[in-house]
Amino acid sequence: MSKSTVSAFRQAVYNEAKTLKIPIVDERAIDRLGINKGSVGGTVDMKYRDGEETKIKTFLAVAKYHHALVIYKDETFFIIANDTIWRLST
Repeated sequence: MSKSTVSAFRQAVYNEAKTLKIPIVDERAIDRLGINKGSVGGTVDMKYRDGEETKIKTFLAVAKYHHALVIYKDETFFIIANDTIWRLST
């Protein structure tokens, strides 16, 4: 995806998260993100394409439901809830 598409994607997620009052931790606060694969029971990957704001809302609804924060790293958003990793990327 082009740089402007990725930027628009990131901005759309940040705006929706702000509306829902869901915290996002990004590279300003994270130096390294490591996930212990042994503690993960499942992974859910969601791909965002232009105009699919429903995927953003669904992804953030998971964070709200689990009272989890959203992590943004390397053009991907993560939610770690229970033993599942949710990923939203372009």
